[in-house]
Amino acid sequence: MNQFLEKMGFKPVDRVLITHIDDMGFCHAANVATEACLSGGSASCASVIVNAGWFLEAAHMAQHNLSWDIGVHLTLTAEYPLYRWPALSSRDAGTG
Repeated sequence: MNQFLEKMGFKPVDRVLITHIDDMGFCHAANVATEACLSGGSASCASVIVNAGWFLEAAHMAQHNLSWDIGVHLTLTAEYPLYRWPALSSRDAGTG
């Protein structure tokens, strides 16, 4: 049996589905959907992109819902060509 599931109190015969929300903070719609899913119980955890455009809203939501299981989605680059977010280290294009 998976040792982490065992530590959470599950038995070897239990079937477990962990639904994870990726990219919280990506946009307002992602935050609204995350809030609905975590509050309603259809998701059990999420990860937030710290340097994405709607991070502050996501952080505010998390601050007011301390029971939510939220981790940090480490993002080194923006994968979308038309929706970019800045680097955390520098916004100077010369540092590259």
